[in-house]
Amino acid sequence: MYDIFMIFIKLLLISFFCFYSQAKMVLIHSYHLKRPFIISQEDRTGLTYDFVNLLTKFSNDINYRLEVIPKKRIDGLTNKIVLWTNPKWVKDEAQYQWITTHLEDADVVIYKKNLASKYKDFTSMYGEKLLCVRGYYYANLERLFTEGKISRVNVNSEDQIMKVIARDRYKFGLISLSAFNYKKRTEKIYDELTYSKNHQDDFLRYIQVAKTKKDIVEDLLSISKNKAFLKELEILFNNYGLNISK
Repeated sequence: MYDIFMIFIKLLLISFFCFYSQAKMVLIHSYHLKRPFIISQEDRTGLTYDFVNLLTKFSNDINYRLEVIPKKRIDGLTNKIVLWTNPKWVKDEAQYQWITTHLEDADVVIYKKNLASKYKDFTSMYGEKLLCVRGYYYANLERLFTEGKISRVNVNSEDQIMKVIARDRYKFGLISLSAFNYKKRTEKIYDELTYSKNHQDDFLRYIQVAKTKKDIVEDLLSISKNKAFLKELEILFNNYGLNISK
């Protein structure tokens, strides 16, 4: 019986390695270094790695592989596949197929809880400084920045924004709700932070795929509609304190 079991295991391993040797390897790019998307690049942990692995699991013949690079480098790529983006952030959006990741998100203004009664909307920040991520575009605030009603201060990451606000160095910051909720849930130093229920923007996150990559578009569209995939995706999102879009 032991010999039969070992033969079965060997055959299983051979079939597994044969799949990965025959499967087409496709790179998916992402520039989101914040948690929960990336927890550790060295250990390849976080929602983004788990999501890409899930795509591979439900793909017919493609082995998806994540590469995290700066947004400027991604902007310069052609025929690309980019994770967690949105059509309204891309100038040439018609050149891409937009495949939902089923993740709803928002950009929100954050501040200390002692300011909650004073903050009503953007006008509450007139004459103040607002911490933003360098290179990010916020359509609903650009006019206020240009007119000088709110002073935009750029930093390198949303993690940095939360730390600075928590330490009372600035009053207001702008970050994604997914990042805010995850860090509030996992780090006690952010207990005193809250966010405005009047969101700067609400959006779905998509996979941006060049329309020239027809086989990949077809594969990802099929996966995104797969009921078994959606069931596992809901479990994955729940593990990171996120909700799947209905």
